[in-house]
Amino acid sequence: MYLFKIIKEYLRRIVRNYKIYAITILGMSIAIIASFHIYFFVAKEYSVDAFHEHKKDVYRVLSTGKYSNLRQKSNVMPFGQKIKEKIPGVKNYVRVLTDRFVLSQDGQKTETLFQMTDPAFFELFSFPLKQGNVLDFKNKPNGVVLSEKKANELFLNQNPIGKVLNISKENFRTKAIESWQLEVVGVLKDIPKTSTIQGDSFINIAFFTQVYKDDFEVGWNSSFPELYLQVPDLQNKAAFETQISKLFLENYNLNNPVKFHQKEGDQKFSIQRLDAIYFDSEDVDRQVLKGSRQFVNVLWLIGFLTLLLATTNYIIMNLGLNLNRAKEFQSRRYLGASKLNILGQLSLESIINVSLCFVIALLTYPLFSDSVASLLDFTYQLNYITDIGIVLSFFAILVCIAFMTGLLQYLILYSAIFASTKGAKKINFSISAIIKGLIGLQLFLFITIICCAIIVQKQNTFLQNKDLGFNPENIISIYPNRENEAIRDLLASKSYVASFSQGEELFRTEFRLDEYEVGTEKQKISATIIQGDGNYVKTHGIELVQGRNFQPFLTYKTLFDWDERKKMDIVEVIVNEEFVRKANLKNPIGTLISNRDYKIVGVFKNTYNTPLYNPIQPTILGFDFSFSSNKYQIAYNPTFKKELLNDLYAFFEKFELSKAVYQNYIHEFDYKEVYKKEVQLKNLLQLFTGIVLVIAVLGLFAISLFITQNRTKEIGVRKINGATILEVLKMLNKTFVFWVAIAFVFAVPISYIIMQKWLQNFAFKTALSWWVFALSGLLVLLISLLAVSWQTYKAATQNPVKALRDD
Repeated sequence: MYLFKIIKEYLRRIVRNYKIYAITILGMSIAIIASFHIYFFVAKEYSVDAFHEHKKDVYRVLSTGKYSNLRQKSNVMPFGQKIKEKIPGVKNYVRVLTDRFVLSQDGQKTETLFQMTDPAFFELFSFPLKQGNVLDFKNKPNGVVLSEKKANELFLNQNPIGKVLNISKENFRTKAIESWQLEVVGVLKDIPKTSTIQGDSFINIAFFTQVYKDDFEVGWNSSFPELYLQVPDLQNKAAFETQISKLFLENYNLNNPVKFHQKEGDQKFSIQRLDAIYFDSEDVDRQVLKGSRQFVNVLWLIGFLTLLLATTNYIIMNLGLNLNRAKEFQSRRYLGASKLNILGQLSLESIINVSLCFVIALLTYPLFSDSVASLLDFTYQLNYITDIGIVLSFFAILVCIAFMTGLLQYLILYSAIFASTKGAKKINFSISAIIKGLIGLQLFLFITIICCAIIVQKQNTFLQNKDLGFNPENIISIYPNRENEAIRDLLASKSYVASFSQGEELFRTEFRLDEYEVGTEKQKISATIIQGDGNYVKTHGIELVQGRNFQPFLTYKTLFDWDERKKMDIVEVIVNEEFVRKANLKNPIGTLISNRDYKIVGVFKNTYNTPLYNPIQPTILGFDFSFSSNKYQIAYNPTFKKELLNDLYAFFEKFELSKAVYQNYIHEFDYKEVYKKEVQLKNLLQLFTGIVLVIAVLGLFAISLFITQNRTKEIGVRKINGATILEVLKMLNKTFVFWVAIAFVFAVPISYIIMQKWLQNFAFKTALSWWVFALSGLLVLLISLLAVSWQTYKAATQNPVKALRDD
């Protein structure tokens, strides 16, 4: 009964003071809505791979080349078995190799991804079978396990066990189409989206030798599958990585000709624990599902600060109201209410508020979920049944915050309720100081966030507008399935094709540096190499600054056929300005790169052909190298993009390739995708700035109301003594100007340090200009004055007689 009585009285108080409570609930609701979306996303991110029983015992093996900027997840076939044999503590291993096959079903041909894996796959990972058993998968090299979704797609409501799948693949060397039959031996439950390992069709890895026929099982010169090791109770990760690096070097050199031998340090191996793969794979090549711990940490911080700002607003507004309730609490004390009763009442009122806001957050979730999903780039969907743990844990956090808020109010108001009148006056001064401190904290955060948002926007603009030294727009890359002469004839006949070149993509996120000896002094320099034919410079709009373009003497008829009728001893190449600078070449034209038989015939302007996180690398561009590229780069008129794609589709269809297959041979580079996470951060900060703006304005409005109410009589006395409205406004507003100034002094160095550290991620970056900080401070000052001026003007124009009529 006592509980219901408190709730009833509190609801009446809300009705009586509806303006201030409306502001309180609005600010808190905005914060809880925003933080709930963030909490849901972060909880889902941390749930990736968390369902695996052996998540703390399973490790993925990665390798890094001496001059590579990315880690590779592919390994040689026999590596897992060798590690298990030679290194104590390794209990088991699993290889996972993804390959494409054409699946023929009911007269339809579709390109399908299959995962070839060891039978231990179903022991190391928590992917339970719904039908069938692992033993059949182990004993049948042509056995296949399908996911529920794939089984239903292929066989509708029929029992899939024992059914046959017909698959085919073009032989890489002979170009003949080879076919196989697979028997369905099991159905597994659909793999959760919160798994870094995905797939719908799993074949025994023994099938690999049927497809490729070469004995890759004992080969150490080709990298194919991902490799996972089960190592229970691993104590020294660094020592284990050293062991597998030495083991690989020993066996690689033992199984390869001397000319291909590696030296210690040429390739290093590392391991990732299964539950760390998702957040530790930003630099792993071809990792599809990966998260950013930095981005999640930023979201955590934003969610925390949003709730902190809303909580400070709540405290500010309630302290002003509860000071007027001191006599009410004192009366309750005289009537027998304990200190615990009063603490419970204040906490209960806070819990009612956050509960109301939480209900609003749940009701409005469908309204904002799509926008938030687009902003954060995720596909998670809230399900109140499966995600009930997330919902309840978030509500528990809110209840804890509400209780702590009630406790804080109780401690601040303690003297006013339980002490003497003299003590109460003293504590009132402390309350005023606390309120000013909370407003100062809000203004400090507001200035800091605006500074960061402007600098992130400035860096994004810099990244998108940077002159790259080549044209990244309107370039399509294709892999013509070795029909080189046919594709050249097609492209040459199209007027909308400005230029085309046989060669690699110019822009790449991965680069490899090799060591070269330059000039007669054999100056050693690490450089990256790009293959492209004589049209490559024109196709990409690369500017030559010295010498001439190289003249290729090799042409490809197919991937394996070389026309060497014009072959010479020296390969002509051009190099970039950075190569010239690093090699300290005063006259680069004619210089020989002796260990590769390359001759420099031209120098081109530096191109920013890797993300701007990286410095410009010394680059060699040529065509007649010992390796081959069967890709084509096409520069086209964007007006005719549709026609180009249709012509390319028609070209591939001539060779009986399905659309699902040939679409993988066509790739259009999107430069904006390179800095997707920076754009996400910019959008997130802009949204957060808007949320903070609303919360801060509500807080400023509340504090201005609190101050003007407490200084009503002072204002009346000043007006009777001749003070003008302008003088009263100056008196009231100078306090807010002072708070902004103090917040500015603290916010500028903090935001400078934060942004300077963030910009260290980029080799090329915008300047931390002084005007950014000045503009942020000025904006916050103007917003603050606008937020409080309505209330201060209202107080300044009030009739002084009305203010002093009770005295």
